[in-house]
Amino acid sequence: MKKGKAAVLAVCLAVSLLTGCHRKIEPISKSGFLLNTFVTVTLYDNDDPKILKECLDLCRSYENIFSKTIESSEVYKINHRSAQETSVKLSPDMAALLSKGLYYSKISNGDFDITIEPLSSLWDFTASNPVIPPFG
Repeated sequence: MKKGKAAVLAVCLAVSLLTGCHRKIEPISKSGFLLNTFVTVTLYDNDDPKILKECLDLCRSYENIFSKTIESSEVYKINHRSAQETSVKLSPDMAALLSKGLYYSKISNGDFDITIEPLSSLWDFTASNPVIPPFG
């Protein structure tokens, strides 16, 4: 009888540990306008708002490096360098981004193109009233 009670107790303890002790966490979210789009980060397994802040801070730091419109960003500086400047020293983040972009371009046979900027400006996707450019 003692073995039977011990087995029942072990099963109850296991069920309690697997189901009863888990705290139900409601998802938390934080949003911001970053990277030229509306970004929302949602945590489903943690309710620490510091993590949300750090995620948006990371997006902001990447925006400050990779933005085509922020004059202090590395991408802006590369795009607006003088014609005489034939080489550019890249940060590790920029080198990694360009390397990954070239990789995706290669494996997609050019369908993914990191040199889309001239077309983006021509079509002005972010204008309040975008206009399709004339075909010539």
